[in-house]
Amino acid sequence: MTNRVATGSRRQWRPVFVLLVSLLVLLIMAFITVVWRQATSEGREELLRSLAQVGAQFIVVGLVGFFVKEYVDSRREEQRRAEAELDADRRRQDALDAFRLDVLRRVVGIANKVRRASVVLDAERSAEAYAEQMRSLADSYLELRLVIHEVPGATVDPNPIFPDWPIIWHQLKKMRDYLHACVREFRQENPQLQRLEAGKNVDSRDEIWQRISSLPRVSELLVEDPRPLDGAPTRLWSEFFGPYEDAMFFIRRAILRGKA
Repeated sequence: MTNRVATGSRRQWRPVFVLLVSLLVLLIMAFITVVWRQATSEGREELLRSLAQVGAQFIVVGLVGFFVKEYVDSRREEQRRAEAELDADRRRQDALDAFRLDVLRRVVGIANKVRRASVVLDAERSAEAYAEQMRSLADSYLELRLVIHEVPGATVDPNPIFPDWPIIWHQLKKMRDYLHACVREFRQENPQLQRLEAGKNVDSRDEIWQRISSLPRVSELLVEDPRPLDGAPTRLWSEFFGPYEDAMFFIRRAILRGKA
């Protein structure tokens, strides 16, 4: 904004400056004409020599001034270009940081939906809760697919957004495949569960929950702590939360590198 104001001020004063210089030149020419008419032949020769000396000085001063001005202008132009490039780099880095943070938030949101499904299923123990949570996981599956496909230049090495993208992609793909397995199981089992749920009696509801809780993916979601402690890791850990933690490590590292 300051540079624009200064440029505008210079443009406003430029016609006035040209007019003053023109008047000065006319006055000098008029003065020389008057002196020339009144001078003798010897005086005219002396006047010509003086004018030649003054003209030579003006030429030298003009050339020096021209080259100095060109140098100063070129330096200003270089500085302006450097500032513009720095500003463009800053905006580009801000956009990359915003995109990385968006990926981070979306992946965290997907993991939280899986945690919520585990809590709600264990608390409500019904076909309705099962259907609701599996639909939520279906949305998470589609969201994760978008996250994977929205990273531009995914085949470029190194990736401009995530330097460790091959590792992140591999881990996100494991998470996506696990959610897809949950959705596929839901599509296979839900029609019959809905028919059983229509019975609306206590015995059938208990039977329904026993059937739901015995499903491989649901039984994995119902494990209180999927992390491997003493025994072998659950599939929920090895195929979802383990890859999730690995992906988050490299996503966070890319964010920290971008802010460094």
